[in-house]
Amino acid sequence: MPQRPSWLKSLCTFCALALLCATAKVPLTATADASIALADTDDNDSLIIVLGLANSLNDDVQRAIDSELKHKNISVVDLTDQSLSSIEWPGQGIVVAAGMTGCKQTVAVVAHLDVRCVLLTEENYRTILTNEPSTSSRSVSALVIDQPVMRQARVAQRVYPALSRFAVLSETPIIDIAQRADDVLLDRSRYKPSVLLAPQLNDALTSNDALIAIPETSVFNRKTLRTVLLSAYGYGKPVVGLSRAYVKAGALITAYSTPLQIFREIAESLQSTDGTSLKSFSEDSVSYPQYFSIADNVNVAKSLRLSKLFSFDANATYSDRDFQP
Repeated sequence: MPQRPSWLKSLCTFCALALLCATAKVPLTATADASIALADTDDNDSLIIVLGLANSLNDDVQRAIDSELKHKNISVVDLTDQSLSSIEWPGQGIVVAAGMTGCKQTVAVVAHLDVRCVLLTEENYRTILTNEPSTSSRSVSALVIDQPVMRQARVAQRVYPALSRFAVLSETPIIDIAQRADDVLLDRSRYKPSVLLAPQLNDALTSNDALIAIPETSVFNRKTLRTVLLSAYGYGKPVVGLSRAYVKAGALITAYSTPLQIFREIAESLQSTDGTSLKSFSEDSVSYPQYFSIADNVNVAKSLRLSKLFSFDANATYSDRDFQP
């Protein structure tokens, strides 16, 4: 078994802090007079944004809204300043609820308006739906921050061509991907909670080039990060995904979506339907971001002697067509 890199041990020491940054929830400042009830309007393109996120990324989300939705009729409700129970909701309009808290409270309180949840994981969104009764008078859907597994594999393979076989360990079936595409192979294994994680990682890594970490907390969380990274690097294999913080902690590369990219997609959805709806999302509909950025860890690449073929721009916005063979 190869010697573990010394830098990896230091990174793993701070893994908990890194993951906290990755899962921070992202809010916005309220409008100038957020205590005023939301009035009825004859404009079908009126948009209500509920912010249920952590204060640390308020500025990023505010810039996203100002940049992408500046021509829309928008009301912003910040849950750090007021409760949804104090709001007088209009008779029509669209509600975009940001973060798990924003989505959970909006789904519970707003019974007659369509709700589109953003900036949360699919796992969190499914949990909210399980605990909240559905109503026939509205549609609830989500644009989650999860990246499709095949996207993570394609990005990793394009940037580091030595990687073509990717292990995917999941407790639940993964339905958003095909198992094989062109030069990329996804080797999916079912995670067994009753069995120790390390042996399952070993089995998954033995015949593959890399492990893709997915936003499934039963497998990938703060407590298991050290085990995941050390198991992978013990085999001389990298970890792909889960977030920028995971990359800082020792993963090789990840695709991820920013608030600006998420709200760009929201704006395009409104524009494509003349501002009357966020497409025709049905109850329980989940979609994945169209736009994303890339982050990698050059120290990990050097340690594993991986050569970079595609020099991506860390500040650029990409879509899947940029990584088609």
